[in-house]
Amino acid sequence: MVIAVWSSEEKDELIFVAHLSNVGARFPNRIPASWVKAPGELTHVGMRQLYLLGRELRKQYIEDKGLLGEQYNPTEYLLRAASYNMTTTIASANAFARGLYLPGSGYSLNSDEIKRAVPPNNSTNYTEFQRELRNAALLNFFDSVPVLSYGGGPDYGLAAAKYCNNLEKLIQSRADQNDTLERRRDELNQRCAQGVYKELSQVFKKSIQDMQTALEYRDYIISAKYYGQDYGQISEAGLRQLDEIYSFVKYEEYFEDPMVARIISNGVIGEIVDLINKTMEGNEKRVKMASYFVENNNILALLRLLQHNASTGYVQIPFASSLQLEMYHTDPTPSPYALRLFFNGKQIKWPDGSYDIGVTRFIYWAKQITVPDFASKCLKQGNGDKAGSDTPWVVAGAIVGAAIVVMLVITCLYILRKEKSESEKNEDAEEASGEIRLTP
Repeated sequence: MVIAVWSSEEKDELIFVAHLSNVGARFPNRIPASWVKAPGELTHVGMRQLYLLGRELRKQYIEDKGLLGEQYNPTEYLLRAASYNMTTTIASANAFARGLYLPGSGYSLNSDEIKRAVPPNNSTNYTEFQRELRNAALLNFFDSVPVLSYGGGPDYGLAAAKYCNNLEKLIQSRADQNDTLERRRDELNQRCAQGVYKELSQVFKKSIQDMQTALEYRDYIISAKYYGQDYGQISEAGLRQLDEIYSFVKYEEYFEDPMVARIISNGVIGEIVDLINKTMEGNEKRVKMASYFVENNNILALLRLLQHNASTGYVQIPFASSLQLEMYHTDPTPSPYALRLFFNGKQIKWPDGSYDIGVTRFIYWAKQITVPDFASKCLKQGNGDKAGSDTPWVVAGAIVGAAIVVMLVITCLYILRKEKSESEKNEDAEEASGEIRLTP
């Protein structure tokens, strides 16, 4: 996703871009095959997709509009990847960065630096490798662009769809209350039982009778098509039914409750608003472009909030899809800043029907859809292996802690009782001997 603020006037100055991208083409997540090297991993096709996307945005924001410098600068460019599937999101981000900052944009070393740029491994002669590098820090003068990811724990900013336990409850409770959704699910299931379920069962030699399993095979088929592999004889009608299942399960049913889209988008919208506010402050050392690498649920959620295809409930997010927001400094009237949105290169409208809006209106809109009590809506409920995965350990820790406190209390009472008993014995002995002792 790319969010942009700009104006068609040449005098308008592009000052900030926020960019959300889906991962590139990957291997299927669950279904094994001889051509699947590792489930869910980025393929070489996906690498090229993201590299080309990086080249496209380089031309747009470095070469044509001069928003970023030719060489990577950590104060002006931010690259983040969601942590729920790091090998895929980070690999996608790395491939994109190779296109955004081309060979030749990296650093060179002088003769003194070359002498010092050697690992302390005395068993290796690095002369051959140094000759290959010449005076480049990295081969071909590539730059090293760090990908930020909260790998040490759940990333609720970019990955609420993965880590928020309460989402499933919200989705299920709203779906259970909606008679139209229930009838639609039953009707779609019956049609698919006579159509694509039979086809999938015949091709893959496995009984397939439900939507979730069918979607796993849809994922397999899409990955196979991108990878150039044969996926069996599934008819065009069957493929259309799989798309219909995807639309229903992943969009209509999933986002029936608007709170779901708000929770998923909460973190990234908050970050974008924060970066926009810093841009308006005019600090020269500020982030001019922020790229976020996610999976399609993040982009689906934002499109839902932007009311795109809400009437049909059908939005496709192909691999390497890009949503961009640009921010421009414009004429002071009616607002000194304006914003415009693009999805896969096509300009899209804001919820009010306009193509560009003022920053003040955008921030107001963002505040309306963010979730102030995010923790109670998302993190404190449910259990399992997502956001509540630490709950059993917390409970166990509380029990152990309570047991230790009880043992300490019992031990202290025992010691006090023993000391009292010894004191009483001494007093009895003193009375018997007629002596009285003073204790300090």
